Amino acid sequence: MNLPTDASAPWPPKAQATEYAKMSEWSAWYSGDPDRLLEVYGGASSGGRSRWFKFWSRIGKEPEAQKAQLHVPVAGDLAAVSGALLFGEAPSIRVKEAHASGRVPRKAKDAEERMRTIMERSGLYNRLVEGAESAAAMGGAYLFPAWDKELADHPIPAIAQADQAIPEFKHGMLRSVLLWRVVEETDQGIYRHLELHRPAPVGSGGKATVQHALYKGTKTAIGTRLAEDVLLALTGFEPLVELPFPNLDVEYIPNMRPNRLWRQSGLGLSDFSGSEGLFDALDEVYASWMRDIRLGKARIIVPRDFIDEGGHVDIDHEVYQPMDMEPGAAEAGARSMLAQQFEIRYLEHRETAIELVERIVSNSGYSPQTFGIRIEGRAESGSALRIRENKTILTLKRKSQWWGPSIQRLMANLMAVDAEVFRGPGLGDLTVEVGLGAGVPEDPVELASTVAQLSAAQAASTEVKVRIIHPHWSREEVDAEVKRIHEEQQAAKPEPPAPGGMTTETDSQTGETSVRSERAIAQDEGEGS
Repeated sequence: MNLPTDASAPWPPKAQATEYAKMSEWSAWYSGDPDRLLEVYGGASSGGRSRWFKFWSRIGKEPEAQKAQLHVPVAGDLAAVSGALLFGEAPSIRVKEAHASGRVPRKAKDAEERMRTIMERSGLYNRLVEGAESAAAMGGAYLFPAWDKELADHPIPAIAQADQAIPEFKHGMLRSVLLWRVVEETDQGIYRHLELHRPAPVGSGGKATVQHALYKGTKTAIGTRLAEDVLLALTGFEPLVELPFPNLDVEYIPNMRPNRLWRQSGLGLSDFSGSEGLFDALDEVYASWMRDIRLGKARIIVPRDFIDEGGHVDIDHEVYQPMDMEPGAAEAGARSMLAQQFEIRYLEHRETAIELVERIVSNSGYSPQTFGIRIEGRAESGSALRIRENKTILTLKRKSQWWGPSIQRLMANLMAVDAEVFRGPGLGDLTVEVGLGAGVPEDPVELASTVAQLSAAQAASTEVKVRIIHPHWSREEVDAEVKRIHEEQQAAKPEPPAPGGMTTETDSQTGETSVRSERAIAQDEGEGS
């Protein structure tokens, strides 16, 4: 992959046009902005998408066709819950050698202390939640190390959105990536900043690089590449930056794979994929519901004679202008006030909306109960809750398999940048360990009950029971805990009785222990008295 050289080349590139068109849909639903939805489905550039989404395409083409243009931001809620569940608790990130049994090397302690400082000051946990949420919406997210000495004295984990990247995959793995952003948009054109991230060639002994460039183009074309001094002035980046390691610095974390839309690509699958029509139908249901409420307002129909010159009716008048009326017309209701109020079909709308939301949630790989659907009057134990949340737990496990290794490599790259730029201790030959928590937290009482039953049945060793209680501990920590448990158990055992009527005595002054017969002890006590 190289930087663009043809000023007339379309942007985004033609090869990614299909993916970007779909991402624009997902982005519109994720944003929760009705104007973005009208732009995608009702505008001239909607293509063939509008024929599948009747509600928003009808609003875009016939503004008066549906006055209640209501949008339910369920897509944004779906992505937010996905990110919150995946990182419901902060992941365990540490230097493996700093927790080994025995004497811990000083460099391991220093490296972990610096790594924790970077994590806290850079808000790593919040960045991970942000990345997980955007990945759920857009199919994936890009994480990479960045730094700015004027901004912070440590490297910063940066995030690039899926619709701001042109990736190159090989065997399903990210080989290089071109990230871009709009720096400025004026009447003269659009200024785009492009940065090409590439690893060093295998076996070359070189280092990874980031190549920066600034282009001035239009909404549909990349335009011309500007001079390096303009790049530095507008972005603050040098044309070429060499990284302190050979591997690619950018980590692409797919939301889930395989991607049903583009099976041959390395891109991840959005949680919204396949639910776009359901989102549209849900908005139509709520718009219809609001229309019932609007039309269901009580109205009074009166004869024209009841209306004054200002066009109003004073309902407090007891006598109106006398009118010629046929006998019996008053009893029949002629020329009298009529009350009108249409029925509001709230139950039908409510059940339809719940059914659609339930289908949307299930299609995204989650249990409806995760979103508070169909849980009225239920109070369940941790075991029963996990049974009902089984689909959600399986989805979270699939997603976490992509995040663990990527976070590990990201932290290694952050530490390498810290050592090179900020003179930190670095990792050297040390290893980063990453442990992700469960989306549905374990119940401590339930875990204790499980361990107690295993102990009573003599069906598990001490090591197995420790691993059940502490699933994220390293082998060294488990071994140390098992050793402490055995020592405590040994210390709690009573002293065995001495054989043949003998007993043990401990001298209170010297602390020495001796074995004597019970008869000798009794004789000494008698002489003492």
